[in-house]
Amino acid sequence: MELMIRESDPLFNGGYTLREPSHDDYRKVISDETILKLARDVMQQRFNDEPRKFDNTMLTSPQLAQQIIATCFPDNLREHFIVMYLDNQHRVIDTECVFSGNIDSASVYPGVIVRKALEHNSAAIMIAHNHPSGHPDPSQADKRITSRIRDALAIVDLRLLDHFIYAGDEVISFEERGLM
Repeated sequence: MELMIRESDPLFNGGYTLREPSHDDYRKVISDETILKLARDVMQQRFNDEPRKFDNTMLTSPQLAQQIIATCFPDNLREHFIVMYLDNQHRVIDTECVFSGNIDSASVYPGVIVRKALEHNSAAIMIAHNHPSGHPDPSQADKRITSRIRDALAIVDLRLLDHFIYAGDEVISFEERGLM
């Protein structure tokens, strides 16, 4: 079925003409923000339909880890904290949203992360959280919790490989910024 737009045409004395919609017509109906939300919803639905879709995926780059983790955020209305559990060859065991908070914070407990990492028989983890504000820069609280999680994991010989912050279309890596 082909979509057509009916609009008044002054040449036909108030009659109508049909034309194919342009990109601008779609933009009038659906904002960029709505399109991005729909895309996130589709990715989330696909992830929910195949919850083990990424099991045994070997992480070959930080970008692949970022893509997998991006599918795990339930929404961008409040802060969520994601943990990706990895085996000793950096294959994905599981990825889950462990904590959710409000618009500008989430309470994160390193002991819970250590317990869950041990339950998953992980050798290493990656963590991520979103900034609904859209500002990707890590706060002092972000840096402190990363350090606390890294130290708690080290007690049981587990490694924290990276911490990602998602803010709108931007993703920053603590490892790439030398903050690990």
